[in-house]
Amino acid sequence: MGAIAVYLLIFITCVAGIIRPFWGLAGYLFLLFLQPEWNWRWSGLGELQYQKSVVVCVLIGAAVTGFKGNRIRGWASITVLSLLGFIGLSWISSFQSVSPATSAIYIDVLWKSAVIAILIIVFVDTPRKAVQMMWVVTIASGYNAFRINEDYFITGFARYVNNSWGLKGDNNVYTLFTMLPVTSAMILSLTSKAIYQRIFAGALAVLHLHQLMLLESRGGMLGVMLSAIILLVLIPKTFYVNVSIVGFGIIVAVLAGPPVAKEFESIFAAAEERDASAESRFIVWKAALEVTRDFPLLGAGPNAGQFLIPFYASEYAHVPAKHPHNVFLEIMSGCGIPAFACFALFLAVPYFRILKFRKMHANLDSDANAITYSALITLPGFCLSGMFAGGGLIESLYYSAAIWAGGLLAMESQQLQDAELSNSQDDEPVPEFYDKLDECHVVGV
Repeated sequence: MGAIAVYLLIFITCVAGIIRPFWGLAGYLFLLFLQPEWNWRWSGLGELQYQKSVVVCVLIGAAVTGFKGNRIRGWASITVLSLLGFIGLSWISSFQSVSPATSAIYIDVLWKSAVIAILIIVFVDTPRKAVQMMWVVTIASGYNAFRINEDYFITGFARYVNNSWGLKGDNNVYTLFTMLPVTSAMILSLTSKAIYQRIFAGALAVLHLHQLMLLESRGGMLGVMLSAIILLVLIPKTFYVNVSIVGFGIIVAVLAGPPVAKEFESIFAAAEERDASAESRFIVWKAALEVTRDFPLLGAGPNAGQFLIPFYASEYAHVPAKHPHNVFLEIMSGCGIPAFACFALFLAVPYFRILKFRKMHANLDSDANAITYSALITLPGFCLSGMFAGGGLIESLYYSAAIWAGGLLAMESQQLQDAELSNSQDDEPVPEFYDKLDECHVVGV
């Protein structure tokens, strides 16, 4: 039944993409975070390839509707051009890659991510649609969080610390991949209007937070903690928010067992007390920086810097490749410094634009709060977690930024329309003017 439901969902997503591109994109994100090719791999879905089919259908729908949605201009143009610059420079870098096959896979994922991200920016043309996207990814990822929790309570041990869940990578990479659902669940539980939405989002937040503990990703723990702290600073402290914060704190304290506490404490261990995994990070980071120094313009090839690290770090001379386990060094050593600058600009422009928007508008509705909180707490968390995991191929990062950019464009457009409406009403003669005019006609003036 699972396989049938997945194929039906893919069919509906493709049809929706042609008729209503936004819903096609929503279906695409739902499938991406649900990972049906993993969850139902025993039903013959292990080799399922649906991404490009959905992309084609959404492009057809976009062409039919005339790409009706947000207008890409101003800061949004810089955002899109930065993304295209990153993809273009990475593509050029792939021609001189030290591992062409590895770089080819990297580019294949990147161009698809770029197309979907740009479509999201265009078709997330209302604040409500941006929040709906947040719900979509949170619910889809919530299913996986439920399964990871279920497995733990059935077996009694956290098997996915060392065994990857899904097809995105190890525990660190998967934690990075789910950063948006984790923060979205927290935000929606605090900003949603309906009580049932708050309860549902709160349950999803608990599942995701316990999943984070079960995966024992130190970088992920730091990133989510930073996001939570920023959210606590930003959000108004109403009675409901205060009670929710206390409730989340109690639940986290109960769920965090000794292994989780030990893993978290190891983050702050002195140099002589660090484990091999923590100590090795500094070695590979130094080697990745040296690769970047020697290949500054185009790098060693997309995702290919890992093949040169053994030549720069004698500790790994016996292995063919060693990944830098750092999203920033991965891109710099693989694609070059100019490509990294474009990547950073793609993320920074909507982030700081949203920061400026919040400063200019004090009273925002629940949708606007959800969108702006999402950007302001998720990106710092991702950047901190990304220090401990490779993430250049993590599609969720590109789609997160696209949702924020689309939502902000929609909010700015809405503010502009409201201002124009207000100005037009101010320009209309007031009723008293017409009364005086009628009196003038009566007396023959």
